[in-house]
Amino acid sequence: MSEISSTRKPNVLHALEWILVFIGAATCLVVVLLFAGQQPDELWPFPGLYFLDITILALFGAGSRIIPSSQTNPILLAAPWITGGELLPMVILGAFSIGVFILPAMLAFILSGILSDMQIKKGYAVHLRIAAIAALIQIALMIVVNIF
Repeated sequence: MSEISSTRKPNVLHALEWILVFIGAATCLVVVLLFAGQQPDELWPFPGLYFLDITILALFGAGSRIIPSSQTNPILLAAPWITGGELLPMVILGAFSIGVFILPAMLAFILSGILSDMQIKKGYAVHLRIAAIAALIQIALMIVVNIF
């Protein structure tokens, strides 16, 4: 009985991880499409760059799960954490606009990263640091883009 449950558990976790990543990606893409449709014709440079950033992050996060070596490649293992970390500043800074709608996607990507780490039984601390670094990089990029 324990062999059945131990072999079934990773499959369920893996399936849930996939579901969360694709929910996160779909949420990002739908939010970008909805908000871009409400903007004036002039989307560049703002908020068009942020919409492009969110779209690329969504595709990166979802694409990392499609690749077969995603459970062994360190960059692909960190992809949901990177995506969640990069979305965090947008959630905080856009709290009264787009941030509320991006929050479920950010949580879905981070939960997917946690489930991935549960399956390999390591990486929590490293991936949490990677998410924090990704958030800091996103903040720096947002400051640089706003200055210039």
